Amino acid sequence: MTPRGWVLVAVAAAASGAAGCSFDAYCINCAVGDGGAADARGRIDAGDGGAPADAGPRPDACVPSGVEVCDGKDNDCDGTVDEDVPDVGAPCGTDVGECVAGTLECVDGELRCGGAYVAPVPEVCDGLDNDCDGTVDNGDPGGGAVCGTDVGECKSGITQCIDGEVQCVGDRGPSPEVCDGKDNDCDGEFDEGTPASPGACGTTDEGECALGVEQCIGGVIQCVGNVEPTLDVCDGKDNDCDGTADEDFDLMSDPTHCGDCTTACSAPFAVPRCNMGVCEILTCLPGHHDLNGEYGDGCEYECEIQGAEVCGDPDGDGNADEDCDGLVDEDLVPPDICDQDGACAGTVPVCTPSGWVCQYAPPVETDASGAIVPETLCDGIDNDCDGEIDEAYPTLGTPCDDGNLGVCKGTGTVQCTGPTTAECVITSPGGTAGPEACNGLDDDCDGEIDEGDLNDWAAIAVGGVTRYIFRYEASRPDATATDPGASTARPCSKPGALPWTNVTYPEAAAACAAIGARLCTEAEWQAACEAPRSPVTQDSGPGNLIVLEAEVFDANTAGVTDTWIVDTAEAGYSGSAAMYAQPNDGDNYNTGYETSSPRLDYQVDFVATGTHYVWIRGLAEQNPQNPGNNDSCHVGLDGVGVSTSDRITGFNSSWTWSSTTMDGNSRARFDVSTPGVHTINLWMREDGLRVDKIVITTDPAYTPTNAGPPFGCGWSYETSCRTYQPDTCNGNDYDCDPAPGDQDCLLPTGDRAACFADWGSASDRVYDLSGNVKEWAQARSPGVNPLRGGSYNNTAAGISCSFDFTVADDSFLFPNVGFRCCRDTAP
Repeated sequence: MTPRGWVLVAVAAAASGAAGCSFDAYCINCAVGDGGAADARGRIDAGDGGAPADAGPRPDACVPSGVEVCDGKDNDCDGTVDEDVPDVGAPCGTDVGECVAGTLECVDGELRCGGAYVAPVPEVCDGLDNDCDGTVDNGDPGGGAVCGTDVGECKSGITQCIDGEVQCVGDRGPSPEVCDGKDNDCDGEFDEGTPASPGACGTTDEGECALGVEQCIGGVIQCVGNVEPTLDVCDGKDNDCDGTADEDFDLMSDPTHCGDCTTACSAPFAVPRCNMGVCEILTCLPGHHDLNGEYGDGCEYECEIQGAEVCGDPDGDGNADEDCDGLVDEDLVPPDICDQDGACAGTVPVCTPSGWVCQYAPPVETDASGAIVPETLCDGIDNDCDGEIDEAYPTLGTPCDDGNLGVCKGTGTVQCTGPTTAECVITSPGGTAGPEACNGLDDDCDGEIDEGDLNDWAAIAVGGVTRYIFRYEASRPDATATDPGASTARPCSKPGALPWTNVTYPEAAAACAAIGARLCTEAEWQAACEAPRSPVTQDSGPGNLIVLEAEVFDANTAGVTDTWIVDTAEAGYSGSAAMYAQPNDGDNYNTGYETSSPRLDYQVDFVATGTHYVWIRGLAEQNPQNPGNNDSCHVGLDGVGVSTSDRITGFNSSWTWSSTTMDGNSRARFDVSTPGVHTINLWMREDGLRVDKIVITTDPAYTPTNAGPPFGCGWSYETSCRTYQPDTCNGNDYDCDPAPGDQDCLLPTGDRAACFADWGSASDRVYDLSGNVKEWAQARSPGVNPLRGGSYNNTAAGISCSFDFTVADDSFLFPNVGFRCCRDTAP
């Protein structure tokens, strides 16, 4: 490597320089006898027996600066620029995906990756690994857009990247229009153009009949305009459409159509007849006589003594004057024959020529003869006097709705709306369609419930990678602030709802999977709870501690050949991961590391000035090609290496705290001259080193132990989150009831307004990670399921971000145990 080359040249120069400057062909102002008369191209030295004293080197003299490096200069003064530069020809880049590895070339004084090198590009939906991360079409490129249409029977879908193509998923397209009262072809009209070929319909067009045409009416094909055969009547027309008019009538002898269709033989109290098309009296009815012989008045006299007077003509002989006294129906007593139910109450019978008749008045319903008929009115009255009201409308009082969907549906009951109409009267109007929410309701009134991803997610950083977590503890869709709900259709992340508790680990995992998510890992959960800020603020308490998790960096700059990577392979790290210097092939940057070695940057807001001592928690990994622990790194300030905090060493094969440098076992330290934001730099000295945590203090006696002090927040508070704040979250110390005594109870999500992990914006706050309910995290091993965050009956230590003592099996459930979901990609 180039740095080791530089070391060798420096040593050689030092060794030669010890014998004087006579070895240097470009010696400046050397003494007499340093190189002979021609050592400076002719009589420059006064001691060469020539001209006057030295006047310095020629302006074009080349002064060697070391071995050749790629910088556009002739470093070794051999007349050639950038030849035989170390690392030229070394492999670079990657062959993963669509990328092609190349080799390092020196071009215009810079090392670049050349040859066949093909660099990564942003991922597109084409079935290829464009960004060379080992995964094809990751991130669903081109997906998430609305496609198709929602007009008529059609339904829009969402684009997804499938098998290298952006496809519309979940849509329903148009179909040919049919007569069904629906917009099948999704053009905004229904049943247009149906039937496609209207045909004639009906029985015949003979006589009075006529054919019609098929039309689509009310979603049904109907025959319109046709006239069908009827019974033949005597009217001079072919009513039965058989080709002959009035063929069933005898006009010569039929007394009902005598001589023509319009003449019917009729004479009072007589039986008529039709004789050769002329009406005559055939005989008189009993008790009637034709005295004048005139057909016109028939049997004009009627009387037949029958006894006492009765109402009307009970024997039907037409003689209502039973006693033949010239008076009819005198001195009669009405009988009790009228119905007294319902609207008939109080009706008294009336004597008529046909007998006693109950003449019911409206609203009693009667036919032309006055007889009560089944009621047809819708008026809340027993119109047919049968003891029942409005029985012609059996749906009265039954529940009904306005046909709308979801929350837009109005409900009521069937009521009388007119004399003969019963309709649905809406007594509880529906609401207005709005955005769909995760609440078990059809908020947008489209017939679907809780469609799409309706949850409130927050973006967090876990080991330098963005992940997404429920902002609120999971609740059931139908949960409210006072009712936990019963639906298990999906979990919801929303404020103001009682969390979903009494849930086992498998049930919680299945609930997250139902929305395309998963239970959070413990690393994700803890990272969300600690909510790191940038810059990290130095404590103002004893020791002015600064705690940095290595994986929570502000910048990661690759070196010439090495890179810091996020690593979770070595157990025992704190936080969500450690950082690992790769590849482990024996590289060592002892000098020149500021420009050659990979660097991690951490923004810190210093409140104290003066000397600060540096502790590193690291783990050294053996390199088989270069035995010996890879156990050192450099720490600097504001991009500049610091000689008192470089070459920090002392790490071994287990996680170890060290503040020792190679400078005589001295303590690693640097000075801060001004308060405010500065950048802490961590450079690799030897590859293969893992770094877990960095602690900086003004206390020279301080020594971290175990995993060191907590990073970020100790609790999920809006402010002052490194120190326990009673009553900020719903833990054991928060009394949910003002009554005397200690009352601990479950609260709605987000109820404690300041109990959130602050990720920099209101949309990325994560609530109730400390207290309220314990939350399932991904299993450590089968049946070993961690519970994080504590609950409403846990004390301060139990609701801290780092408390991870509690685990349970797959069958465990409890009223204070819930969960929240995580996912790798944005919703």
